[in-house]
Amino acid sequence: MLRHRVVKALPRSGVVVLTAVAFVVLHERGLLGSTPLTIVLPILLVGGLATEATFQHARHRGGYGPLIVVPLAVVTLVTYAIGWGPALSIGYLFPLGEAYKLERPPPFGLSVTAILVGLGLGELSVSVGIVRSHIPAGDGHALAALAGLGLAFVLQMLASTSAERRAAVGALAARESSFRQLFEQNPHPMWVYDERDLAILAVNDAAVRAYGYSHDQWLGMRITDIRPEDDVASLEENLRSPRDEYEDSGVWRHRRADGSLIEAQVTSHRTEYLGSAGVMVMAIDVTERNRLQRHLAYQTVHDDLTGLANRRQLSTRIAEQLAESRAAGKALVLVSLDIDRFQELNAALGHDAGDRLLQRVAEDLSTLAPGSLVARVGSDEFSVLFSSNWESAEVEARSLVDAALSLLNTPLHIGEAMLAVEASAGIAIGPATGSSTPMMAAVQEALIRAKKSVARVEVNDLRSAPLRKPSLAVIGELRHAIERGDLRLHYQPKMALQTGQVVGFEALVRWQHPQRGLVSPDEFVPLAEQTGLVRPLAAFVVEQAAHQLAYWREMGFDLFLSVNLAAANLTDPDLPDVVVSALHDHECPADRLTLEITESTVMAETERVNAVVRQLSDAGLELSIDDFGTANSSLARLRALPLSEIKLDKSFVSGVDRQWEDAIIVRSSINLAHDLGLRVVAEGVESAAVADVLRGWGCELAQGYWFSRPMDAFVATRWLMSKEVVTGLRSRHLGEQPPPLRACGEP
Repeated sequence: MLRHRVVKALPRSGVVVLTAVAFVVLHERGLLGSTPLTIVLPILLVGGLATEATFQHARHRGGYGPLIVVPLAVVTLVTYAIGWGPALSIGYLFPLGEAYKLERPPPFGLSVTAILVGLGLGELSVSVGIVRSHIPAGDGHALAALAGLGLAFVLQMLASTSAERRAAVGALAARESSFRQLFEQNPHPMWVYDERDLAILAVNDAAVRAYGYSHDQWLGMRITDIRPEDDVASLEENLRSPRDEYEDSGVWRHRRADGSLIEAQVTSHRTEYLGSAGVMVMAIDVTERNRLQRHLAYQTVHDDLTGLANRRQLSTRIAEQLAESRAAGKALVLVSLDIDRFQELNAALGHDAGDRLLQRVAEDLSTLAPGSLVARVGSDEFSVLFSSNWESAEVEARSLVDAALSLLNTPLHIGEAMLAVEASAGIAIGPATGSSTPMMAAVQEALIRAKKSVARVEVNDLRSAPLRKPSLAVIGELRHAIERGDLRLHYQPKMALQTGQVVGFEALVRWQHPQRGLVSPDEFVPLAEQTGLVRPLAAFVVEQAAHQLAYWREMGFDLFLSVNLAAANLTDPDLPDVVVSALHDHECPADRLTLEITESTVMAETERVNAVVRQLSDAGLELSIDDFGTANSSLARLRALPLSEIKLDKSFVSGVDRQWEDAIIVRSSINLAHDLGLRVVAEGVESAAVADVLRGWGCELAQGYWFSRPMDAFVATRWLMSKEVVTGLRSRHLGEQPPPLRACGEP
C-alpha cells in the first residue's frame, strides 16, 4: 500500500527537485545554514515523498486525521535544517490549506499542537546547537512565538471558513437531492431543456409514462419535437419573448409517441442544470378537463335531445341580431311552432316515440331553414330566427310555416306508428327595442292566438306597436282582473332537505279567467311586461303575499314567502316603497319575504337595476337569483350583489340522477353558492332519487311535485297544519335577530 502511494506521488516530485536545486544555490551563497546538503537534500526528498503519500491517503479517505502531523513535521525539519526556522513558518499553511479542502478537515487542536511543538523543538535545537539559524537566538525565539500565535489565528479562520463551506455544500447537496427527488417522483410529467438549443437534458418517469417516449428517446429530442408542426412557429415566438423566472405558459398541444395530441397546462422555471442555462417544465394533461368544459359550454346553450339551440341561446342571439338588423335596416323574424296535443301523443305512444317525433321535427326545421337559428324552447315548441327585408319578412315567415306544417301533416313513421301531426305557429317581426324580451313575448302572444284560430298562424309586427289589435281585448281583461282581484296566489312549499321540514312557500300568481278558467302566468305576464301592467301586477302579488304571511304568523307559523319579480320591476324606482309599505301594513318582518329575480335580469348591471336592488336589500329584504344556470353569469357580478340564495333551474335539477352533465352543473353550482356564502334552492324536484342526490350534495332547500304541487291558500293552510315547520332558518347571519323593517332611504 505504501509503495503504491509513493508511486502515485512521483508525478509531483518535480516540485521537490526544483526545491532541491534552490537549496543548492542558496548553500553556495551561504544562506542555507550549517546543515550539510548531504543531510538537507535527503530530508527534502524523503519528506516530500512522505507528504505526497500522506496527501494521497487523505484524499482517498476524505481527510488527514492524525496523519496531518506528517506534513507539518516535514515543514519543521526542512525550515530549521536550512536555518530559517520561524521565518518560513508560512510553509505550515500549504499542507493545512490542502487539508482543509477535503471533506473531513484535520482536528484543529491536533494541528495547532503539531505546529507549536514543531516550533518549540526547532527553537530548542537552535539553542543547544544542533542546527544553526540565520536569525539571532533572541529574535528567533520571539519570532517563533509570534509565528505560533499567528498560525493559530490563521488556522482558526481556515477551520471556520471550511466549516461554513462544508455547511453550504451540504445544504446545496440536500437541496439538489430534494429537487432531484421531487423531479423524479413528481406525478406530473417534468423535463429540463437547454435554453439555447432547446435540447432536452433530463426527464422524469411520469413524462415517460404519459407521453410514451422512452427515456433515451426523450434525451435525443428537442422540445419542438413534441409539438405539432403548426404549433412550432408560435412556440418559437413565445420563446423569443422576454421570460420571467417563473411563468405559466398556458395551454399547449403536445404530441405523444403514438401520434395522438393532448392539451397540456405548462408551467416553466428558469434554472441551471449541469452548468447550462436551462428551463424546467411541468406539464399537466388537461385534455379531459377542457373537453368537459367545452361540452358543458355546449350543453348550456343547446338542447340535449335534439342538439338544437335552447331558449338561452335564442334569447342571446335575438339581442345580438336586433342591433345588427336595426343597423342594416332589416327586419328580424322570429317564428315559434308548437305541436298540437303533443302531451296526449306522448302519453299514448310512450316517451321514446315522443322523443323521436321531436327529433324528426328538429331535423325538418333545420332542413327548411339552413341559414337560420333553429331552437327548441319548450317541451313541444320550436323557434326559428332569421333576418329579412321588411317588404318580404312576413311572406318568408309564412312560407316557412307553411312548409313546416306541410311536412308535419305528412304521415311520419315513428316506431310502429304512422303519425300525422298538426301544429300552430306564431310570428313576430322586429326590431322594436334592443332586448329579446318584447320579441319573445310577442311571438308567444301570437302563438296563443294561433291555437284558437282556424288558420293556425298569427303574426305580431313590432314596428307600429308592441302588440297588434287582436290582443287589446286580452290586455283589457288582464287590467280589469288586477283591479277586481281576479288574480289568485297559489303556494308551493319549500322544504329543508336535511330534515324534511317546511321552511316556507313560493307564491305563484294565477289568473282566474271567467271563461278560460285558471290561466298560467306564462300567458299573461309577458303581456303585462309590454303594456305597463307589470307594476300593478307586482303590487298586487306583494300585497297578497304579505297578507297571507301575516295570517300564517298569527297561526304560529314562522314561515317565509318568496315572490317573483319581472325584469321591468327592477327598473321601477317605486318598487322598494311598494314592498316596504305592504310589509309594514301587515306587520311582517322584512327578512321573511324573499324576492326572486331572474339571472339574466341582474346580469344587465344597469344603474337603475343596481339602485333598486340595493334599496331592497337595505330595507332588510332577501334576494334570490331565480333560474340560476340559464344565463351567462358573471362571477364578479354575483359577488357584488346583496344576494342570500340562488335557485337552481328545474331544467338542470330534474336530471341529476341520470344525466351526468346535469349532475356536474348542479353540483358545481351548489359548491359555488356555498363558497359565496349563499343558500341553494332546487326547483323541479319530482322524485325521491333527485331529492336524495341533492341532499347528499348539501343543497339546503327544494321544491317540486315530489313534495307538493302549488295549492291555493286554503289547501296550503290545511297541508301546513299537518307538517313540521322550521323556524329561524332565514336569518342571513345565524344567531342574529332579523333586521327591523325600514323605509327606503332610512338610515
